Amino acid sequence: MSNSVFRTKKIKDILAEGGDETHGGGLKRVLTLRDLTFFGIAAILGAGSFSSLGGAVFNGGPGVVLLFIITAIACAFTAFAIRNLLVAYP
Repeated sequence: MSNSVFRTKKIKDILAEGGDETHGGGLKRVLTLRDLTFFGIAAILGAGSFSSLGGAVFNGGPGVVLLFIITAIACAFTAFAIRNLLVAYP
């Protein structure tokens, strides 16, 4: 797994591969369905945790654990909805 996370490629090789000719060149679309799903989950969890963590821990006490479980389920459903939109409208 670490090989796929830290892989590198030279910029000239990326530009040489390019996209299709109908869109005037550019980069190829190589993101898979899994990549888009995890990107959506990361965006939702990152924004939600930074915006609500401080107040929730101060006011909620031990009930925050249950809150995070419920929020994680809601975030998963939202990520799947975003994934479906990204697949339908590339």
